[in-house]
Amino acid sequence: MEDLKTRAIDTSHLKPTCWLRYVDDVFVIWLHGSEDFHAFLNHINSLYLDLKFTMEVKTNNSLPFLDVLITKSNNSFSQFSHTVNRKPTHTNRYLNAKSHNHPARLDSDLTSLIHRSIRLTDNHNRSRELYELKAVLHQNDYPISQIQRSIQRHQKQTPP
Repeated sequence: MEDLKTRAIDTSHLKPTCWLRYVDDVFVIWLHGSEDFHAFLNHINSLYLDLKFTMEVKTNNSLPFLDVLITKSNNSFSQFSHTVNRKPTHTNRYLNAKSHNHPARLDSDLTSLIHRSIRLTDNHNRSRELYELKAVLHQNDYPISQIQRSIQRHQKQTPP
């Protein structure tokens, strides 16, 4: 994949402003217009016959990438915000706190969801994300006091 990136960018007359990759997912910022981007997509798809890239375009100035929803500010080109991305099919169902599971397993699920929300969300969106997560965890029978303690513990551990 790194070879593909190098070949794609080196052999293209127009280049992306940003190219970020995780395994086979690529996030690109393209400033040259959609027609030229389609040409660039065709170009990178012609480099290796076994690889075919598809693309998602922004909707309402937002684009999902992995578990993050990236949103471009209407006021500035260079300002982006980010928060947890949940697919439309997401059901908010997690391991129920009243289920017959070891308490360490239940605490692990709670901890990982809170950690994910804090780490993937910028300061502007974090309070809304945590508010929604608290409601979802409470629907899954986690006690509010346990949720609050875990959030406070993670906020102390996570730099701003």
